[in-house]
Amino acid sequence: MTFCFRTSRCWGRLIRRTEQPLTLNAIAKGTIVDSVVLALQSEFPQIEGLVVNIGGDLRVAGVGQCAVTVPAPQRDALNATPLAVLQLANQAIATSGMSERSWSVAGRAVSHIMDPRTALPCVQVPSASVVAADAETADVLASSAACTGRGR
Repeated sequence: MTFCFRTSRCWGRLIRRTEQPLTLNAIAKGTIVDSVVLALQSEFPQIEGLVVNIGGDLRVAGVGQCAVTVPAPQRDALNATPLAVLQLANQAIATSGMSERSWSVAGRAVSHIMDPRTALPCVQVPSASVVAADAETADVLASSAACTGRGR
């Protein structure tokens, strides 16, 4: 296996071995959701409960709960029967994987999530959903699970 990064023994730092872009997108949507929740709670303390959803990353905050559907991988998320329906209260859920976003390469669907170890698309898991206390944690764990297949 070729790794995209290596540790320099001389300098004690990480060195890139690829031109593959390095982004923080694995936590960006979750961080945005959490920031919106905190901003709304701070600006409008009279709001007792709220749901913030930005497509695949959702957080339920305050009083009450919300039924959230988990889409079945490799099916139309809007029209197909969901894989599960969860009741969330003061929790977040994030879903990552090929079922919602993929690229077509040589007529084959490949994930938009790149394995940082190989710089290749993650193909082990079609979709991963994670429930956590906050959206940032759910987001990074869902992206990681979609890539590594861990946490099944």
